[in-house]
Amino acid sequence: MNNIKIKFRLIILFGLGLITLVLLSLYSVRSLEDSSAIIRKIHRHPLAVSNASLAASESIIKMHRAMKDVAMSTDDDKRQEYLSKCAEEEQKVIKNLDIVKERILGEEGERLEAETRQLFFDWRPIRESVLEKIAAGDMAGAKKITRKRGANHVMLLEESFSNLKNYAINKADGFIKSSEQNQKDSLFTLWVLIAISACVFIFLGLYSGNSIANPVNMIKDRIEHMSLGAHPEDLPVKGKDEVAEMASTLNKLLGTLRRTSNFSVEIGKENFDAPFESVGDQDVLGKSLIEMNARLKDAKAHEEIEKWTLSREQQVGAILQLDLNLKEMGEKITEYFAQHLEMKQVAFYTIDNYEHDQERSEYIMTAGYAVEEKHYKNYAYGDGIIGQVAKSKKSYKASGLNPDEVYLESTLVDLNPSQLYVFPLHIGDKCYGVLEMLSEQVIPDHYRRVFYETGEKIANTIIRVQSNLKTKQLLEEAKELSEELQA
Repeated sequence: MNNIKIKFRLIILFGLGLITLVLLSLYSVRSLEDSSAIIRKIHRHPLAVSNASLAASESIIKMHRAMKDVAMSTDDDKRQEYLSKCAEEEQKVIKNLDIVKERILGEEGERLEAETRQLFFDWRPIRESVLEKIAAGDMAGAKKITRKRGANHVMLLEESFSNLKNYAINKADGFIKSSEQNQKDSLFTLWVLIAISACVFIFLGLYSGNSIANPVNMIKDRIEHMSLGAHPEDLPVKGKDEVAEMASTLNKLLGTLRRTSNFSVEIGKENFDAPFESVGDQDVLGKSLIEMNARLKDAKAHEEIEKWTLSREQQVGAILQLDLNLKEMGEKITEYFAQHLEMKQVAFYTIDNYEHDQERSEYIMTAGYAVEEKHYKNYAYGDGIIGQVAKSKKSYKASGLNPDEVYLESTLVDLNPSQLYVFPLHIGDKCYGVLEMLSEQVIPDHYRRVFYETGEKIANTIIRVQSNLKTKQLLEEAKELSEELQA
């Protein structure tokens, strides 16, 4: 056995196990097929017959109820409706009898089906006699037939269908007992085969395990040290057998673990640019560390951006908390965006009256950074870029502008901005202001996020300031009116 390589020993042992498993599986499948055949037989025959018998019995009760309603009804339309219902249920009974005839097993079952079918067809003349009495105007005679002959016949029918159902149930019980016995026999045989196979493989496993375990113990201690997180020294490689191959592979693993450990330490120090390369396409750990390093680096950058964005939002919020009028607030907002978000020119537009309908509103340039007042311009709702942005509630961007296209000219800066950004300041479907900005370069996404996140806050502040101004005006008017009345 020791002359056989470990690989071939394992292949032989595995092959024997696989063959045994296949044989046991085939036997189990055969047993399952037998049980399945019995179950299909139960479903196709006794179960189908019992279900059809119950359904037919239910339809007969409905037919009898309909015939009673026919005999009791004085309305021709209602009587016709009951007759139609009776005919519908009659077709269901015939359909279920056909199922019983097709699926029932045994000569006794065929006899019961034939008797039940004949008994059902014998009921039709009784129902026809009821209709004849009704046609002759003899309602009392019709009711009498229904309550006596009809009811007695229905009882016979129900008894006959009950016999069919009981016959099918008895058949099913026989099949179930046969299936249970077959299952017991199969399980006993299977357990015997499993026990024999287990004994054989325990013996083979112990014998093969001992032949493999002795050479493997040479590297066992080193692996135990590795399992404790230590990095032991490399193993001496002697010979060219499988033990030597394992020792050489283990040495390579130790070298890889040292490199990955050192790289992990550098990651912990947030030295995300430390040099490291995976040993190959199959180096899952090395690739995972590289991917983790990249994600942590991105997460760190994202965290810095989040902090930066939140800081800008908080600073804008602090400005909005100040007790300022619209012009003063606009000047501080435009100045802040220009200085902290690298905008060269900023224009701040507000709606003329927050209570007006948007279609009748005008957006007034209230303040601007690096914009002379002579360039201030107002826009009606839907007019120009400002009016269109206010109408659509969507931001607008234009790139590669020529100096002649930039109307926010100013002597305060001698630049030629090429990027135009327009952001709506809206709440829901109503726009209360617009920010128009010019930049020399394309602004990053987190800059835009500041505009989007603060837009609704600025819009709320516009409403608050205009509302306070209107309240103040109303109070002054009320005061003046009061003084005039007192005079």
